[in-house]
Amino acid sequence: MNAVQYVHDHGSITNREHRTLTGISDRTATRDLGLLVERGRLQGLEKEATFFIERNLSMYPRLSYTASEKNL
Repeated sequence: MNAVQYVHDHGSITNREHRTLTGISDRTATRDLGLLVERGRLQGLEKEATFFIERNLSMYPRLSYTASEKNL
């Protein structure tokens, strides 16, 4: 499971959780999460080791549509 999917499913991820899920080093986990923040996929908190998903929900497919959208 990748970090973005984990955040989508659980709401947040820490560096430690990312390391546990992937078996990577602390340094690699920090770099991975930092890149995801730079790319706008995750939003980091400065004083904590927790990263949150961006509030841009358009990156996920919608699960339902209105009646007018279904008729398009």
